[in-house]
Amino acid sequence: MLSSLFGNKSEHPLANMESAKMLLADLPANDAHKFLAEIADWMEVLAVNTEFKMDHLFAIVRLLDDAAQPHAKKLTREFFTPHEINQFQENRLWTTLNNWSRATAVAYFSVFKRYFNNDKGSSTIKVQVHLLLAHTINAYIAQLKFICARYDAIEQSVWENLAQIYKCAELQKLLDTPVSAPSISTANTTVKNQLARLLSWYGCGLNAMSPLSIHISERIVAHDCAAITLEKFYTQGDFLSFDVDQPNAPKRMSDEATSVPSMCFVSLLGMQTKLEALIKTLAKNVLPNELNLGSDYEAQLVCDVAQKLLDFLKIPPTRQSPRRNIKINLAAISSFEAVVAQLTAGLNLGGNKPLQWELVDISANGFLTILPPQGFESLRIGSLLGIQPAGMANWGA
Repeated sequence: MLSSLFGNKSEHPLANMESAKMLLADLPANDAHKFLAEIADWMEVLAVNTEFKMDHLFAIVRLLDDAAQPHAKKLTREFFTPHEINQFQENRLWTTLNNWSRATAVAYFSVFKRYFNNDKGSSTIKVQVHLLLAHTINAYIAQLKFICARYDAIEQSVWENLAQIYKCAELQKLLDTPVSAPSISTANTTVKNQLARLLSWYGCGLNAMSPLSIHISERIVAHDCAAITLEKFYTQGDFLSFDVDQPNAPKRMSDEATSVPSMCFVSLLGMQTKLEALIKTLAKNVLPNELNLGSDYEAQLVCDVAQKLLDFLKIPPTRQSPRRNIKINLAAISSFEAVVAQLTAGLNLGGNKPLQWELVDISANGFLTILPPQGFESLRIGSLLGIQPAGMANWGA
């Protein structure tokens, strides 16, 4: 780690812009994994640095972020591919991208936190605060994408930090200030658009999508985020709410929902119109040139994801049967190949050992279990799941 190699500020290779650029030039341009791993390490160092002036710290974080983008985009294309990749490659890609995106978000927020707390030197970035806020939100979008790709739990601090960003932008009247930067994937945006983009995308049923659909849906929402509105006052048709005083994941609005002054509201009526137009174009097997998906995907695949988003907005899913608390163990296996291998185990065709799950609750058409962070990387929406409740002789799928 850089923090252990250099004793004081003057010796630190990131202490001035020229030495930082030289450091970047020495990184292996043909090894995206190593490049992003180094960037992640440096971002972690910067996140706890209290010696650099605030304007220099922000400039260095942006420099590293901009340098990382081509490599992050390359690995993102490889991870969110419509083709099968082996488990080792998938895990390696996810680990690199997850570590990089998390470290980048933490580094940007550390700069914001110093400014928000009015630390020494805050005035040096006052004219760039709108850019800092937009970069930080954009970094959180990347972090959320890779967390959601593994269906992991979102840390409460993410929503708390986003609420602080909103409050700062509102207080300093920066919500509608135009923002444009190379590492922000939505050109000519605003802080309000970026936050509306994040809340809308996350609030549109990601937990029922495959990892690839999660990525494509984020790209679609990013493309049309200007059509999303985020306001302090509720109007008929608003789809989501976000409470900045008691921050949590965005909640879907309902007739029974109670509005409080600390809430902001997201309307996706404009987004619906954009989705309908996009679906008509995609149905003709045409991908709009201006739609940046980060990779080449078939029009039908993109159309299916756009239709899922539209269906979710028009007729949000509702619980049809009550959930009941239960405590029961079951064995589980994921993927068609693993299920076949398990069912043919008696024929000595091999197969992996089943996973052991403990159910928390159950309903007529589903169950809930909390999985540990390790050992379930291959489990995803769209893959076949074989289950065998404790005490039962047969398997079901």
